[in-house]
Amino acid sequence: PEWIEKDKFGNIFQEGYKIAWLSYSNPEARKYIMDGILEIVEKYDIDGINLDYIRYASNNMGYDEYTLKRFKEETGVDPYNIEKYSKEEVLWHMWRENLVSSFVKEFSQKAKELDKNILISADVYPSLSGGRLDKKQNWEEWIRNCYVDMVIPMNYRSGVDDLKILLDMQQKFKNMVYIL
Repeated sequence: PEWIEKDKFGNIFQEGYKIAWLSYSNPEARKYIMDGILEIVEKYDIDGINLDYIRYASNNMGYDEYTLKRFKEETGVDPYNIEKYSKEEVLWHMWRENLVSSFVKEFSQKAKELDKNILISADVYPSLSGGRLDKKQNWEEWIRNCYVDMVIPMNYRSGVDDLKILLDMQQKFKNMVYIL
């Protein structure tokens, strides 16, 4: 239970979800997830691994006891006392974003050591700004640093105009990564 993410109010389930998320800041939780995925890479003849839900459920997550304690120790800032639009708020956003990106980086390095030909993909929030602000998912960094070989943007839209805006933005990465 101490590995589970919580929101600002102590809830483990984000509205609209019936799943619990493991904490990106907790080394035991990270190791558990990492070891589980790497075991698949090591034991089975697979072509690739897709990282799904490699993000926070929302900006309101990341308030489990371990994360709060670690952030306070590293920065001296209590996330519950952060003012909106302050430099401390940016620090809190970036700190959690780095937890996700560092997991993707570490997984990519370890997986490629086990199998240099393995393809790594990730389901990503369709817009970079939304991904970073709400989900702490900086998939542009993952692409530019070759942590992933392909991305699968969640381009679920009800209108063609909205979809076109997303696809146009995503095209700037077409020569760096496969976009599915």
